[in-house]
Amino acid sequence: MPWTCGQCGNDVERDDATACPDCQAPKTAWTMVKDTTRRFVLTKARLEAYRGQSSEGAPSEQPPSELTPEGWQPTERAPAVPLAQARAWEEAGQRPPEDALIKARVVAKSARNPRLLLTVNFAQAEAREQEHAPDPEPESAPWEAHLLCVCGVGEGEALPSFPGLVVLDVSEGEGAGHAPSLEVARKKSALTLQLEPYASSGDLQVVRVLDVFLSGSAWPQPRYGGDEWSSLAAPLAEALRALEAAGEGATLAVAGHADPSGDAAKNHALSAQRAEALRALLMGEREAFAAAVREHHGVVCLQANLDHFAEEFLWPELQPGKIDDKWGPITQSAVSSFQRAFKEARQTLELGEVPAPNDEAPASHPVDEVTLGAFCDLVGWLLRCALGLSGEELAQRRAAIAWAEPATLALGDSFPLEGEPEERSRRVELLIQPAEGAPPLTCPGEARRYERAEVPAYGEDTTQQVLEVPPWRAYVLDLRTVDELGRALPSVELELGGEAIQTDAVGYWRRYGVEAKQGKLTLRSPAGERLRFAEQEGEGDPELDVRLGAEAVTSVTVLGRVPAEILEQQRRYERIVRRRPPTEGEPSKVTTRRTDAPAPTQEGTSSAEPEQDTALASRRYCADPVALAVFGNERSGDFALPHAEMVQGLDDWLSDYHPNLTGRGWWLNLLVGTGEKQLLMVYDRAGSLHYSWELPQADTVRGLYGAYAPLESGRGFNYYRDLSELRYGLRGPSDTGRFELTDFLSPAQADAWRAHLRSQAGALPVVYHAPTHSRLFQVALFGGSGQLEPYTGGTALTRASVHRRNLGCCRAIDFAYRGYAKGYLSKLEGCKTEADVRRLGPPRAPSLYRLPVDAKLDELKELSDAQQLASNQEFELWQAIGQKLSVIWNEPLAGKPFLVVKHAHALTTGTGTVKVEHCITWDPDRGTLKKKQETASVRVDMTKVGKLGGKLGKRKIPVGAGFEGEVDLETGETKQKLHVKLGALDSEFASDGGVKITRGVATGEMNLFTGEVGQGATLKLEGLPYEPELYVGLHWQLAKPDDVLAWTSNAPGFFERRSTKELLETARWGDLNRDERDKLELLGFDQESWDARHVTPLVELPEAVRQDPQNLEAAQEIATIHLGFSRTGWKPAWQALAKKK
Repeated sequence: MPWTCGQCGNDVERDDATACPDCQAPKTAWTMVKDTTRRFVLTKARLEAYRGQSSEGAPSEQPPSELTPEGWQPTERAPAVPLAQARAWEEAGQRPPEDALIKARVVAKSARNPRLLLTVNFAQAEAREQEHAPDPEPESAPWEAHLLCVCGVGEGEALPSFPGLVVLDVSEGEGAGHAPSLEVARKKSALTLQLEPYASSGDLQVVRVLDVFLSGSAWPQPRYGGDEWSSLAAPLAEALRALEAAGEGATLAVAGHADPSGDAAKNHALSAQRAEALRALLMGEREAFAAAVREHHGVVCLQANLDHFAEEFLWPELQPGKIDDKWGPITQSAVSSFQRAFKEARQTLELGEVPAPNDEAPASHPVDEVTLGAFCDLVGWLLRCALGLSGEELAQRRAAIAWAEPATLALGDSFPLEGEPEERSRRVELLIQPAEGAPPLTCPGEARRYERAEVPAYGEDTTQQVLEVPPWRAYVLDLRTVDELGRALPSVELELGGEAIQTDAVGYWRRYGVEAKQGKLTLRSPAGERLRFAEQEGEGDPELDVRLGAEAVTSVTVLGRVPAEILEQQRRYERIVRRRPPTEGEPSKVTTRRTDAPAPTQEGTSSAEPEQDTALASRRYCADPVALAVFGNERSGDFALPHAEMVQGLDDWLSDYHPNLTGRGWWLNLLVGTGEKQLLMVYDRAGSLHYSWELPQADTVRGLYGAYAPLESGRGFNYYRDLSELRYGLRGPSDTGRFELTDFLSPAQADAWRAHLRSQAGALPVVYHAPTHSRLFQVALFGGSGQLEPYTGGTALTRASVHRRNLGCCRAIDFAYRGYAKGYLSKLEGCKTEADVRRLGPPRAPSLYRLPVDAKLDELKELSDAQQLASNQEFELWQAIGQKLSVIWNEPLAGKPFLVVKHAHALTTGTGTVKVEHCITWDPDRGTLKKKQETASVRVDMTKVGKLGGKLGKRKIPVGAGFEGEVDLETGETKQKLHVKLGALDSEFASDGGVKITRGVATGEMNLFTGEVGQGATLKLEGLPYEPELYVGLHWQLAKPDDVLAWTSNAPGFFERRSTKELLETARWGDLNRDERDKLELLGFDQESWDARHVTPLVELPEAVRQDPQNLEAAQEIATIHLGFSRTGWKPAWQALAKKK
């Protein structure tokens, strides 16, 4: 345990330290503790991955070496070996070198049931799983498996085989293409390895940078996305990683290329400038970069870079307007703003003592060398973030680069890419030459086209291991086809980028690794239907902006699927809704002055401006898994989203999907509240609040709230991954321009905001529109987008945190549904009549998520269990409805016991002796008999026996020969009974389905028609007038034949049909639906007879109304059930109607 030094007061953490590490004073005091025996628990199994360091081969029967720090190093990457190379090792009888292998090591308590699940995650296809069981099985733990990943395997080709190695096919695409990642899993442990090309000793490695040069330009252009944070930092970072992996003695050169169009001499000079520009960016040589690009770029290059850095560093004043290659006033202002912003941010970005551009002189084109050097410095800062290095560490990495002689190769248009568009040949390639075996990096240096033999690096016999840094981001694209009313359209055929695709049975389509140049793909309908998405509509070929829809559900509306009259009716309804005042939680469009808090002019007056409709311009905010997970884990009634937990949840989420944030950092802009009071709260990554400002009332979120995001105002996109927002401010609902947030702040607040932007230069800003409790409640209750996060397919995806969020989303359904059920039960309790229950309506079913197909068995079980809680709650609601209706109808529920008390006595009349019965029942689930009598809840069977109070009801008249007839003097209903007495047994069988067997005082009763069974005792009270009898029994209500017939014939439910009272008393033929008319026609009714039923004598109505349902034909009996009548209630209902005539 820790101890405190008596001399210097320092706290020493280690108990076994005998001296203070600060002052070296010896330890003089010890704390004595009782000796206890502690139980040590081994941790659960874990997986480790190592990559070999040796490039030397070995005989195939020789196993790989033991795990040592010198021979095997921990890794997060796995080499993908071309099939030709693996086949050469096999044919030579050699085992692959250890730098081509991965050692998967399982650290567990025992070696029982040794199994590994190996999953290859493809970019454009479903993942492929393969189970591996070591043979022979290991005797103890830890145990190992050695993996070889092979790419370039054609269809039907066999994989090479090596003793003791697991060979996996990771081929994807053409040539030596491979899948992005490999997952190794063991029970609940899993790790993901990123696949990369295998570079053997002697191969020339090439990092190819495509699509970054415009025609005639030497200034590399920014690109959208990529695996790193900057389009230019990505290939530079890959080159430095590959150079380090190539080992000691490797050298680097940069080769510039041009497309085949134009003059060969000019192309040679241009390729030289391109190679020098990229070399200067890699080395951070600002003067060399400026010299290479100053005379070889147009205004469009400057505009594209300004726009890129405006979004990367959150400097909105750098926006050059439209990128149109015109040197106009907006572009000039953007250049001046860039110069000023760079000067202020040099210290924050730790760029050192670099020259500052002159922001006071008017901007001109071409821009000066100092300003061009500033662009070079910013690319260097992004490279530092991509590698996770400090400024000093990056300088050391740059200094350690061994450059070839010459360092740049000007190859002009000598080696265009075969089979590719012409513009893709405008490229730069970083050539990495290993210490031994690779061809020299030389070229003639003349301004002409070269033959391959003249440039050894591009010779016919040279093996190049090429890594193409994707020119455009490979997106995860989700499409959902809907009609104009937002309803899902299944199985819709579309063309995306020329490829035929089709949505599934619920109108959904997903593809990993969708690539799109400029971030856009053409989406069209082969059937010629008009599509609408991304604010675009037309019969032509609108372009789907994949950047905005990346990793989100993009709704594609197929026009013309809804009839015009229905569409017009819906639009009419929407216009009515827009005119009514908004309620809490609904969006509102208001008029706000930009001068609510105007800055005073120099004369001290306020400059009023005209009114302007405004709307928050946060493109990507969401009620996402972060908020839902917090919501799902919350159990308090008065719920409010804890901001600190949301910041932590965002940190986990961003670490999963944007792991490079570790080097770059991020900060949070939290939008809180709706309507009149809306706050902008600025948090750092640690969850500390820096600023909190009240914004003007603004138009907030509109549309549905998806599980991961609400629909953006007017856009129709449903974001759920990318939470970043790169422009802040307010914007009008139409094309009225953008207004910065500072326009709505006081001068002091605006200054503080600008200072904050400068202090956070380079860090990623995240805008998060915090959903209110009511919004999250709606998301969880209505299911949102219905999608959970996939467990595979993302870079550095952490399975545990994804599962934690998915589980939180599923628990949120239960949490929200329990709140809904509580309110529903409260309303149900207040219902007094059947009509009240019908007005309340059926309970809403919980919206359950589709479970991810890539979830494992234990994950699926947890997700299913979490969602099942809501389903159980729904079942309880339906039970409560049944109980409420049983109270209203005064009938016991099936499966419930109830107490029966019958009192019978004989009366003598002029026609003989008449036996009169009274029956009282009591349901023990509803309280005591006395209490229920007081509340008038005691059930009195009015149809079978007389009323309480002595009024004569049913008279029983003996007819002889064991038969007895019974007539109800109120309704005229008759019933036949047969008495059979055998010894001590007295049996009674009635025509209404009743069976009663008596032995002494014990009596058993059963009725097949009503489903009632019971047993009790009959006592004859002798010596009293009227010869009274008292029966007391416990009865049960079983499933009634009526109910069974309703279930098996798929009869409408309680809420799906009208009440029998409404049907008989008020419904006219024109009010009935098609199903009701069909059933009544089966019973003999038509429009004339039905509408005249109130004035027609009962004997003149169809015969069916005077028959018991069990005596009707089968179809007619089913018809009475579908109309809502029971077997015992059909004929009495018509008799009651006849009495009202």
